[in-house]
Amino acid sequence: MKGVAAALALVGLALLPQRADALSKDDIIELCNGFPGNTIRIGVVTKGNLEKTLARWPATFETYLQEELADYGCNTTMVPLDFDVITPYTRDQEIDFIFPNPSAFVDLKEQFGINEFVSVKRNFAPQGSNETQELDQFGGVVVRAADRYTNINTFADLKANPQTMRVCAVKGGAFGGWHIQWYEMLKAQIDVDTHFGTGGGDHAAFLANVADEAANGSDAKVGGVYFIGNHELALQYTMVNRTCDIGIARTETIEGQVEDGVYTFNDVYTISDKQVELGFPQYISTPLYPEWPLARLAHVPVDMEQVLSIPLLSMDKESEPAVIGKHAGFGFPYSYEPVREMSIALEIFDCDLGYERQAEFPKQCDACEPGYYGRVSPVTGLRICSPCPVGTYTAQGATASTMCMACEDGETTSSEGSVEGACTQEPYDFTTIAMFIAVPVAFVIAMMSLNILWLRCVLKRQMTISETFQHIFQMFKSMGKFAFGCADLITDIIVVVNALRNDSYAAYHQAYWAIGCLAFVASAIDLYISVAIYHTTMQYLAGDHEKITQKVQKSMKGYQRRGSLRAPDSPMGSQVAVEVAQMDHRRVWNLLLQKLLMQEKGTAGLLLLVEDIPMICMALVVAGLEASRDCVELPGGLIVFLVSFGASCLFGGHRFFIASGFFGQVGKYDRAFAKAVGVPAKLSSSNNGAMPVYSDDDFSGELRLVSSVSPKGSAARGSAKVRPPVGGDEGEHGK
Repeated sequence: MKGVAAALALVGLALLPQRADALSKDDIIELCNGFPGNTIRIGVVTKGNLEKTLARWPATFETYLQEELADYGCNTTMVPLDFDVITPYTRDQEIDFIFPNPSAFVDLKEQFGINEFVSVKRNFAPQGSNETQELDQFGGVVVRAADRYTNINTFADLKANPQTMRVCAVKGGAFGGWHIQWYEMLKAQIDVDTHFGTGGGDHAAFLANVADEAANGSDAKVGGVYFIGNHELALQYTMVNRTCDIGIARTETIEGQVEDGVYTFNDVYTISDKQVELGFPQYISTPLYPEWPLARLAHVPVDMEQVLSIPLLSMDKESEPAVIGKHAGFGFPYSYEPVREMSIALEIFDCDLGYERQAEFPKQCDACEPGYYGRVSPVTGLRICSPCPVGTYTAQGATASTMCMACEDGETTSSEGSVEGACTQEPYDFTTIAMFIAVPVAFVIAMMSLNILWLRCVLKRQMTISETFQHIFQMFKSMGKFAFGCADLITDIIVVVNALRNDSYAAYHQAYWAIGCLAFVASAIDLYISVAIYHTTMQYLAGDHEKITQKVQKSMKGYQRRGSLRAPDSPMGSQVAVEVAQMDHRRVWNLLLQKLLMQEKGTAGLLLLVEDIPMICMALVVAGLEASRDCVELPGGLIVFLVSFGASCLFGGHRFFIASGFFGQVGKYDRAFAKAVGVPAKLSSSNNGAMPVYSDDDFSGELRLVSSVSPKGSAARGSAKVRPPVGGDEGEHGK
């Protein structure tokens, strides 16, 4: 008999999707040597009854397997596992194989990837029969005492008669002792949390309530689901002690207790008995499910399945280990998908990604429809289906999608939940451009308004329309120069940063970085001069002549030290003691302005030499070197490179135009200086100390006196349209 079983086992192994070729003795020895102490650890779930587990299973998993594998140096040991330690033992790899109930197996497979390869067959002999049956499926029973609650015969009756009842089950994680019965009650729309009462708890809570009822009467009874800890006690309390109203256990428990003389079949009534319907030899209230599997943990080599399968599949059902274990050996397992579906309905497990649990019973998983994709809800942590966001889609007719595909650049979808073919040309969004224009314009308007308000406060009078427009014109020019300087500075920063990020080891990139640093410094100087021109102009317009005078005094000291003072009736290089405080304020400001313009033109020439020309040349060299490699190594990428190159050309042309007037500006500065020191102040007599207001047409120094306003607000007579002697001899314009 054993030889036939072994042959069948080998045929079955050849059909497995794993390795089909038989392992040699050396292969098995090598596999056994891979376990600590050559010992294979097999975890066995106790179902809450450690004594019974130790009586039944060591003969199979220790004695029998060890004898079968002795030639290979393999030892086996059984590790009893309560429900509470199944997960940590599997997670921490404290066992190598596990023999769990079906729901625990499905949970561990989902979490840790364990794999079943054989399942147990129960050996059952009906009472009064000498013939045994091999059962590779099982179910559960829901029972009452035969003479109690006689109006409850089905789950529908249980639903129709809500009352305070103590329901005794095994444990919250027990498959045959709770889950499958709970599932049947759910089908009957029975809410187990409230239908029997609001109590419930563990074995201790059950005993406490029984004692309280005995002491205080039936009013002290608290109904609910109580987890007693093992199958036998749950039924014993129902039929013998009668402290439980409903008992829940797995199939074979009733037959085993009747055989042991605990009670008789006449004492038991099985609610919704399906024995005849299913053709099953034991009392049963639920559908059938696959028997317990033996599963390999993920860290164990897959070939070990073959090592254990051969002796287990070859086991004779009449052998001593089988008789002691009350089983008929092992066979190939059924699919455990029904177990998984039941666990999903009970919300023990979640759906796969791309599926969503139904809101109503049976709460199975529905695949996400086309246009929807699976994701994990950040609120509940459950897997749900959500519509693809605008701009994405799923394939036409595709279900259970786990991600959405994006439309091509420049395309989008009109709504959420789109499918392939829904992408259309994206309408151009002018919001960004509008904001890009509106924000600077609003800033300029705000700055001009604040500046005019500031001038009015300084002048302590209302400004005329002519003065207002003159100041606005001046501010526009100054802000334009300021914006130009800021843009140049930002461009230099981008060049330096991207040159540092991209292949800094390359020689031409190092040169790019060095040029960028020099350009950064020169741009900062240029920006400083632009700010100084604006600041000096505003000081003059506000009548703050003292600060302008102080700046000119410093400038004149340096000018005299160079010995280049040119003034009427003074030879070149003469040392002239100038009393700046007596100068005409208009000419003092013009002198300072000419100096700043000269510095600006000089800085423009410096930037042209250290930034624009080298940057343009370097950009052409880099582009030539990278042209053969699709420009993948361009500093900052192609877009940044093109922006930088375009900016260099634009700024270079502008600076060349400015720098070309540098030497002419030096002459203007010299003449302005000579005029300033050669003409005494006259405003005190002609304008009554009024504050003159000028316009600067092109920063060339050709200024026109628009009006001369006294501090009291009255215009000084005879002062309009006087051209200051700037850039030429005083006789050109008359005094």
